[in-house]
Amino acid sequence: MEKSKGVVNELQSMKWEKEKLTFEIVDLKQRAQDITFLKVTRSIQEYLSCRDDTSFETQKQRELQMLEATIEKMKQVCLFIRLFFQYLDYLLAF
Repeated sequence: MEKSKGVVNELQSMKWEKEKLTFEIVDLKQRAQDITFLKVTRSIQEYLSCRDDTSFETQKQRELQMLEATIEKMKQVCLFIRLFFQYLDYLLAF
């Protein structure tokens, strides 16, 4: 009687294990499908190509500094153009 009880418990345990593994297989297939359909954008490619997060952050920091410098130069050019047109208006007023 105890042997059959142990066998039944073992079979029940194997059944649960099989069910668990079946769900894991379904989950892994779904994850594989998600990875397949993932769109890898340029920024994701840049992040993946960096060796670590700090180099990615350093690269983005440099890009930000370059953009800020460009904006500053554009402000200076706009100011120069504004002054130039004010000067032209002054000359044309005579």
